[in-house]
Amino acid sequence: VDTSGSMAWEFPETNKSKAEVARDAHLAFLEMRREKNDRVSLWLFSTYPYMVDDFVMDDELYYFQVWDAPYVMTQRLDKAMVVPRDKVRIIPAEGDTNIVRPLQDIVAYFDRDEATLGRGANQNRAVLIITDAAVDEFPDAEFAELNRRNIVPYLIYINTSDARSASFLHPTVPQLVAQIQEYGGDYFDVTDEDSLLRAYEAIDEREAVRMELKHRALKVPIYPRFLLLAMGFLVVGIPLGFVSELLWGTNP
Repeated sequence: VDTSGSMAWEFPETNKSKAEVARDAHLAFLEMRREKNDRVSLWLFSTYPYMVDDFVMDDELYYFQVWDAPYVMTQRLDKAMVVPRDKVRIIPAEGDTNIVRPLQDIVAYFDRDEATLGRGANQNRAVLIITDAAVDEFPDAEFAELNRRNIVPYLIYINTSDARSASFLHPTVPQLVAQIQEYGGDYFDVTDEDSLLRAYEAIDEREAVRMELKHRALKVPIYPRFLLLAMGFLVVGIPLGFVSELLWGTNP
C-alpha cells in the first residue's frame, strides 16, 4: 500500500485524501475475501518499505491491521494535506514513492517463504499494489522477477490526473501502469469511488477460491474365518441366554 506524501492529496469531489478513499475500498475488498482462506501479508511503502506482519490467514487480524495502518508516512505535514492527522506518521526521510525497494523485499520474502514451506510455482500467488503511480523509478527488473516466479501483480492506479492536460511528454497513464501487463499482471484505472469498487470486485472474481476435493477409501483387512466364527457365537449365544433365563430365572 502506497503511503507516500502524494497520497495525502484530495481525491476529487470527496473531501477525502486518496489514501483514505483507497483504504475504505480496500477494507470493503477484505469483506469480499472473508472465509476464502487467503494467506496475506500487509506491506506499506513510501521512501522505504515496511512489513506490518508475516503471512496470516486470520481474517479479523488482517482486517484490523489494514484499518489501523497509517494513511501517510512523511517527514513533514503540508497544509494542503486532507488526511486526518492521527493517520499520519512523521518519519524522517519518508514521503517519496519508491516502489523498487518494497518489490525487492517482497520477492525475497516470497523466496524465504517458499524455502520454509516448500511451496512455489504451483501455488496461486499475487501482489496487490495500491498507488497513485507517482513513483521515482519504474521497477522493470522486479516485475520480471515476479513474473519468473509466476506471481501475478495487480495494480490499482488511483488516477486523479486530468485527461485534458495529457500530452506525449506527460501522458495520463504512467509508465508503471502502462507496462505492468507485459509481466503477466493487470491494472485498474480508478478515477472515482465506483470504479475503485469495481476494480476490487474484478480482482475478487479473478482470484476465485480453488478447492480440491479428494476421496480416499481405507481398506481394513477382515479375516473371514474369524468373522464367521464370531457371528456363529452371536447367533447361538443370544437364544441360549433367553432359554436359561426362562428355565432358571435371574439370580438376585
